[in-house]
Amino acid sequence: MCKGFSEDSFLKSLFPKLNSNNDLLLGPGDDCAVFSCGEKSLVIGVDQVIEGRHYLAETAAVKVGRKLLARNLSDIAAMGATPKFALLASASSSLNNEDWLVDFHSGLLDMANEYGVCLIGGDLAVTNNESVASLTIIGEVSGREFVTRGGAEEGDVLYATGYFGNSFLSEHHLNFVPRVEEGEWLKEFGVTAMMDVTDGLLQDATKLSGASQLNLVLDEAAVLLRSGADVKSALCEGEDYELIFTLSKERESRLKEEWAFEVPITKIGTLDFDGGVKPPVNSQGEDLQSKYGKGFDHFDG
Repeated sequence: MCKGFSEDSFLKSLFPKLNSNNDLLLGPGDDCAVFSCGEKSLVIGVDQVIEGRHYLAETAAVKVGRKLLARNLSDIAAMGATPKFALLASASSSLNNEDWLVDFHSGLLDMANEYGVCLIGGDLAVTNNESVASLTIIGEVSGREFVTRGGAEEGDVLYATGYFGNSFLSEHHLNFVPRVEEGEWLKEFGVTAMMDVTDGLLQDATKLSGASQLNLVLDEAAVLLRSGADVKSALCEGEDYELIFTLSKERESRLKEEWAFEVPITKIGTLDFDGGVKPPVNSQGEDLQSKYGKGFDHFDG
């Protein structure tokens, strides 16, 4: 793998070089980009699945197709948006036959029908290497009613949906339910910041707090563990596809009273300003990155 730099450091050097215009409401650095389109805003994201990294070669093709769209739906959920359209670009391994391709598209289209997404085009190719498939998803919100990672305020509390850890061995990473309906509800409720967890709860919660220029105090003992997981797994392994979100302490009681979804919500931390952004700590002041690690990085092994 690439050495000597991280995904985060590379993107920070790239983003200032990118063009923008007056229609762009939210550029790169969040779960999706957003641009103005009349009375509505379009929310656009892209994600991919790579054989040997996001799934094993022996994984059923129908589950691979399902996961590809589900990953993108999770990003749409993090913005509080409604998914609408998708474009697919895939390069299938030459070892795969037509049945594999049929099953892959079947898994993707079954999930698209479930969430009201129309597949409107794309590109299909063959590769002599492992399969790679990329999907661009388009959602919408009214006006500028979308949620970003960077809207948290000092003193806000951090909540999470669902359970964390042991995603790969439990096959949660193939069978997870993207929190689209929950994300739309949380937007209407008025959460201040939100994102989905893919690279590890600790790393992604740190990204959220950093985007708001705040410090994270994370209660690792409060995190709900998926069967077979321990705290390190829950904080660092990733592929959980749950939502983390912030709100003021004054609104906690109302959140608990009005939450009507089956998936549990759990308070896992607080966000505060303490003389500049610092590494995340627990309630005892321990540096959690030193204790558990930083989570997944595409450019580091």
